[in-house]
Amino acid sequence: MQADGNLVAYPTNSAGLSVDAYWASDTYQDSKKGLSLYFNHQGFLFMDTVSKKPVLLARSSYPCNNKTTIFRATLDADGIFRLYSHCLENKTSRSVHIEWSALNNQCNVHGFCDFNSYCSSMGTNFDCSCYPGFAFNDPSEKLVDATRMSLKVFAEAPKKGKSFFKVKPPPAAPPMSLLAIAFGSVTFLCFVIAISTFCVYRDRAYLYGKLSGIISLAGEFTLRSFSYSELEKATGGFMEELGRGSIGAVYRGTMPGSDRTVAVKRLEKVLDEGEKKFRAEITVIGQTYHRNLVRLLGFCVEGSRRVLVYEYLRNGTLADLLFQSERRPIWKERVRIALDIARGILYLHEECQACIIHCNITPQNILMDDSWMAKISDFGLSKLLYPDEIRSSMALSQSRGHMAPEWQNNALMSVKADIYSFGVVLLEIICCRSSIKVDVSTPDEMNLPSWAYQCFAAGQLNKLVKDEDIEFESLERMVKIGLLCVQHDPASRPCIKSVILMLEGSDDIPAPPAIAPFRSTA
Repeated sequence: MQADGNLVAYPTNSAGLSVDAYWASDTYQDSKKGLSLYFNHQGFLFMDTVSKKPVLLARSSYPCNNKTTIFRATLDADGIFRLYSHCLENKTSRSVHIEWSALNNQCNVHGFCDFNSYCSSMGTNFDCSCYPGFAFNDPSEKLVDATRMSLKVFAEAPKKGKSFFKVKPPPAAPPMSLLAIAFGSVTFLCFVIAISTFCVYRDRAYLYGKLSGIISLAGEFTLRSFSYSELEKATGGFMEELGRGSIGAVYRGTMPGSDRTVAVKRLEKVLDEGEKKFRAEITVIGQTYHRNLVRLLGFCVEGSRRVLVYEYLRNGTLADLLFQSERRPIWKERVRIALDIARGILYLHEECQACIIHCNITPQNILMDDSWMAKISDFGLSKLLYPDEIRSSMALSQSRGHMAPEWQNNALMSVKADIYSFGVVLLEIICCRSSIKVDVSTPDEMNLPSWAYQCFAAGQLNKLVKDEDIEFESLERMVKIGLLCVQHDPASRPCIKSVILMLEGSDDIPAPPAIAPFRSTA
């Protein structure tokens, strides 16, 4: 009980400052005579004042009915001030109830845990733990001794009933020799822990180095090699055709030895440069792994037969979603799909071991997984085909509208050819229509890039999205990016990293130059 009339709990041997206290009654009294602590006949704990009304500190529930009851207020061994009731059933039987507790969280008691340890709670359970580098001298004695806590109470005699106060003196200070032994033990323990940590780290670093080498070596052999008869059986004799592209047909199959559904592609018009060359190229493709690329699982090479096994994506192609679905994807979905494709191209161009130019980015070569994430397929296959076959097959296929102008000039292909194809795909995603369309209201609408530029220059972008409710700023940004990508001059097209930054809104987008006149290859 302080002179200001405040009942305060401090840890033993503290300076008695306000920051040291961990509980207080907050019953301040102007008079220098202080307060008195007493029970009434109901077991309520009051702080009696000289000039003010008594302050109720703790209320009891009086659970004993008409039986003899004794109330007890103590500072317990854990440092918390509590009010108890003892119900005396008879001379040999009694029950004890906690009527009130100054603190509900044991860890709020300063000094509850001993030196170099801290308190932690799990629900209603509390425990003391050592800081790193320390250990208990006696694990069975984690808590401070009860004598570490003391309560100094100066109270007058109670007005109704009897009160009992028990004051336990603080323990004597430990001798200097004991402190020296404790300090030496802690120092030796820290030294042992440091040596042990160093040895463990050295051994783990050595094992990690060996494991990394094993993983790196195993990564080159993740593809599974199949026989042609295995794949023939897995596809039921190549019965169910999922689709046909410029380089071969794709069939549904079941992975040999499991129930996993796979897509099996039989390649056509492949360069006959031997099995070793084919395996080398396929190994490069197999080492490319990205969330926006279709995963290659295995291959088959027997004589002139070349077959690839891919993961199966049940939601079909982007072309199905954009051009054949009854419902247009909402604008946010289309923006996300465009970003998925761009991030897959970024990986092929700049992040995988060897730069891969796709050469045939079209909605038909972009598949949708179970969560409608876009994944690029058929990447890396251009090196396996005859150059003339690439041009002729693309010109005759649905991808002719996605061919960069340099294809027609037999110029050396670069990553900018993929940027052009992506720009056309981006405009198709915006408008939900193919790049070349015959059944249109005006001839200007036949070629999508040219029509998109006309709408942009005339300030009529709403024609591209019909009656959809789309924010004009977002629509304008997407169209400008698409028009920048389909520039005739490869040097005028942005790199794929800049495209991603513009799609995300991180970079400013310059006004696109006029689109060069379109020359059909049909």
